[in-house]
Amino acid sequence: MVGVADLFRRGSQAGSRSGRQRLRPWELIVMAGLLCGVTGCNNETSDAATESQKCAHRQYASYDPKNMKQCVDVCITCERGSMTTCSTSCTMKGAK
Repeated sequence: MVGVADLFRRGSQAGSRSGRQRLRPWELIVMAGLLCGVTGCNNETSDAATESQKCAHRQYASYDPKNMKQCVDVCITCERGSMTTCSTSCTMKGAK
């Protein structure tokens, strides 16, 4: 059975006459996949829920999502909702 290290070793032994190694297509694909995987792990991006929570705490120091008035105000301001959609959303979240 051939391992990954053997494949790299074979590639270095069969190098070109100029002494430089050529990048094989499958190696390029593997490197591109690793690069995409690493760049996809960016933890600094924040999702909509986090941004909404930050916005809510800027409006109300002690934001209570169960308080209908606060919930609707935050929904309209932070999530760009309308009165109808926000009151429905807050009711479904349990606000009274």
